[in-house]
Amino acid sequence: MKKIQERQIQILKHIIEEYIKTGEITGSKSLLSKHDLQVSSATVRNDMASLEKMGLLFQPYNSAGRLPTTRGLRVFVDYLIEAMP
Repeated sequence: MKKIQERQIQILKHIIEEYIKTGEITGSKSLLSKHDLQVSSATVRNDMASLEKMGLLFQPYNSAGRLPTTRGLRVFVDYLIEAMP
């Protein structure tokens, strides 16, 4: 399995946080408008596709954004969520 990059971790975290807040699909342009990722939307889409191949995200239909899988949510809870005081 391919090693996950720091940028991909941040993208996964942002997608899951948006999903928790809104329950909606998150696309690359939405991520770029809300977060300072300093990459192109194509780069974000490629990272999202890599995360999908790892089983952490899924795309419900073509040309849609992504949603977290159960595995992606588990990774978020186990490793990415910041502890609440």
